[in-house]
Amino acid sequence: MKKSINNMIQSIRCHIKKTYKIIFIVLFIIIFCLLLGYIILDSALVTSTYGRVYFSNSNNGIIIKNGFIFDTGANGSCFSNTKDIEMSVFLFPIFISDTYGSQKIVPAFFGKKLSINDKVSFHNFIFISSPEVFSNHSFMNIKGIIGMNMIYKTNFYISFVDNYIEFMPKDSIMNFPISAICLNFEDSITPTCSMKIGNVVFDNILIDTGFDRDLALKESDIDNYFNLLSDYTTNITTNNTLFNVKEIKTISFNRLRLNLREYKDVVIISSNKRLLGLKFFKRFNHVFWNNKDRKVYFWN
Repeated sequence: MKKSINNMIQSIRCHIKKTYKIIFIVLFIIIFCLLLGYIILDSALVTSTYGRVYFSNSNNGIIIKNGFIFDTGANGSCFSNTKDIEMSVFLFPIFISDTYGSQKIVPAFFGKKLSINDKVSFHNFIFISSPEVFSNHSFMNIKGIIGMNMIYKTNFYISFVDNYIEFMPKDSIMNFPISAICLNFEDSITPTCSMKIGNVVFDNILIDTGFDRDLALKESDIDNYFNLLSDYTTNITTNNTLFNVKEIKTISFNRLRLNLREYKDVVIISSNKRLLGLKFFKRFNHVFWNNKDRKVYFWN
């Protein structure tokens, strides 16, 4: 009889434990779904505020004064920690990779708000947090990388004369001279374009303010095309990636035609991706990025 009672008690305890587990799982799913619904709904309703932010020119890219890199080549955003993000919520682990294919697993978060200054802020975005990315000496004093998942919500104008970015609503337009160069890109999150380099048209070139050279091309592009030319010099140098430093081949041209114009002192490096970088941007005083029409205008 006593043994039977003990078995009954054990059975009840097991049943209670299972019930608690089921309740916990159900509550977790409900909370997760509510949070996900809030994120999706709020992301659709709230975007960004607008205004001007100043930046410093450096070899690491366009660095906004309070320590954020403005990077059109990053389809996501990355921060050294979550303390600058209002209401950050852990979502899941995610793989990230750099230009050369090195990968890491890092945590992804939802962020309610990032304030750049008293006027400009970004709302409702997913980001990753990885102190390791910013441990490289070239990222000293950098708090994070603002990528296209945040930037695509606005149009923006860059002045390389006065070193500022003006964020504006996505339907904003600007006046620019008829001589302005226009590049069309295909996707707001991963803005790639086509460009005629010399006599060859290359497609899938990522427009990347986080890349400090003129251009990057694949090794096969360089081997198949530029070996046919004679007016360039080659060198081996290093390039900082998200996770390490890579040796790369660089090709320097005294003059090179890009689309319909000829440019002096063009530097191309070998990479796993085709990139159009910040040095090309800085050849102009003004840049207007139109996310609505997917066009970038450059002029002096």
